[in-house]
Amino acid sequence: MPSPTPLPRQQAKFGPALQGKPLINLRIPDNYPFQNPALVALLRARLAGYQGPEWATIG
Repeated sequence: MPSPTPLPRQQAKFGPALQGKPLINLRIPDNYPFQNPALVALLRARLAGYQGPEWATIG
């Protein structure tokens, strides 16, 4: 579920660029190598709830 307001760490880093935009936490730990197939599959699955199920099959 998108956070209604940015978290303090993100607000400090990105400031006004976040105003009026939802912040989505996918709750994926940062312990995958770059472009790891398991990470890509997990991202597609988690983002499908926000982008629509057809998005998960692109690419």
